Amino acid sequence: MAVAGSTGVIWLYRFNAQNLDNMNDYDYLKLCHTSILVTSLAWHPSPEKRTLIALSRSDGQVATFDYEDGSSDATLKSVQAHDLEAWTVAWSPSTRAEGTSVLYSGGDDSALCKDYPESWPPNSATGQKISQEQMLSFDRKTHSAGVTAILPIGSFGPGGEEVFLTGSYDEFVRILILPAGHRRSTVLAEKRLGGGVWRLKLLGTMSSAQDSELRGRVLASCMHAGARVLVVHRSKE
Repeated sequence: MAVAGSTGVIWLYRFNAQNLDNMNDYDYLKLCHTSILVTSLAWHPSPEKRTLIALSRSDGQVATFDYEDGSSDATLKSVQAHDLEAWTVAWSPSTRAEGTSVLYSGGDDSALCKDYPESWPPNSATGQKISQEQMLSFDRKTHSAGVTAILPIGSFGPGGEEVFLTGSYDEFVRILILPAGHRRSTVLAEKRLGGGVWRLKLLGTMSSAQDSELRGRVLASCMHAGARVLVVHRSKE
């Protein structure tokens, strides 16, 4: 288990799922200056890349590093994805045919970004760094406030595109598709929940029902408005 810290660090813990009372402090990694908050982190969903972690930072950067068990070394790559605080990151559950991964991020600048972290140069490398203009997708028009949550749910778009939910300080949860380039996302549905949608979590999996619809339940943490459970469904037709 990884825990994001407010002083530029993350803690790694190892525990037995059968005995949660026995949780050991496994490692401590300092990844940036103590004035920078690590605002979120996400483990890569693929077993082949199980040591790859993505994180968002309060200075607007999004980073990845590959942490190997038994070692305190981290290979850090980062990109200045946002002009203000980066609030959230999420890996696509799908890996492209050539083995590259897709990483989404959202920030206080109302921007939603998408890129392939494998293309980022290591922080130790000299030369040009990756900027917003070089990212695969960048949308600052869909959300009217900071993007605080991203939840990919599968390739259910009309052309097989990846569909995901976003949460925002503008109090809306949206189901959308993010196109390549600097273009507005395609919003498939949206609903105002009465509070800033800080985090989203899929409860179980998206499943196919007898009526040919894809259904799933999503837990939304809505700050001052409390928690909401949403039912997401889409007809295959």
